[in-house]
Amino acid sequence: MEFSKKIQQDLEIDEPHLNDEILKQPGLYAYYAHQCSEKRKELDFLSLDLDVLKAEKDSYWRDMFTSQNEKFTETKLSTMISKDEKVIKLKKQIIEVDCEYKILRGVVIAFEQRKDCLVSISANRREELKNQVGVIE
Repeated sequence: MEFSKKIQQDLEIDEPHLNDEILKQPGLYAYYAHQCSEKRKELDFLSLDLDVLKAEKDSYWRDMFTSQNEKFTETKLSTMISKDEKVIKLKKQIIEVDCEYKILRGVVIAFEQRKDCLVSISANRREELKNQVGVIE
């Protein structure tokens, strides 16, 4: 996932249509918060898969070394596990999903900032209207 045009457009504030922007904000925030949560869940499941795979590889190499009466250290075992293609592939997948999760987390934070901007712009507009009404009276 990259920071797409859609995300950028969703974060923009169309000041002439401020009321519409205020009404859209909760739905947009909920959508991206949900996407972020789902990506975090995917990351957690992949991490669990990696733990299981490492445990399986650990057992495999321990059995292999023991059956061949070969001495091994925890360092050697760890090295064998780390060099395994399936472990490497899963680690790379975790890195990619983690990056996507962090992007979405940043988007959620940006929507929190967007909400603050909408509140501030609305307050400024109310103050301007109040001042204009005071001048007319």
